[in-house]
Amino acid sequence: MLGSTDHVPSLHGPVFQVVKTAETQINKYQNQKEEEEEQLGITQQLIDHVKSFTVDTFKNFPLQEDEAASSSSSFSTTTSSNVQRDLSEWQERQLVMFFPKTRIFRI
Repeated sequence: MLGSTDHVPSLHGPVFQVVKTAETQINKYQNQKEEEEEQLGITQQLIDHVKSFTVDTFKNFPLQEDEAASSSSSFSTTTSSNVQRDLSEWQERQLVMFFPKTRIFRI
């Protein structure tokens, strides 16, 4: 009989506990990830907006040479090894979490 569940083992004992523990850990990880994304401002609206970007979006972006020079010096930091960093740690975390969601940029 196809509808019978007599041949299906029940989930009790150690196997059941392992499955429940795994589910709990996965849910905890997903909640932490969602909280961090919310803190970083990663919303579905932002993801959809970035997915709408094309090459022309960047080609047509108005950036004057004066602005580029002043903005790069005001937002850059120098690490102990004297390597210039253009992003803060917060911005870097945001990008690391954001890029996999958009899948439009290849790093």
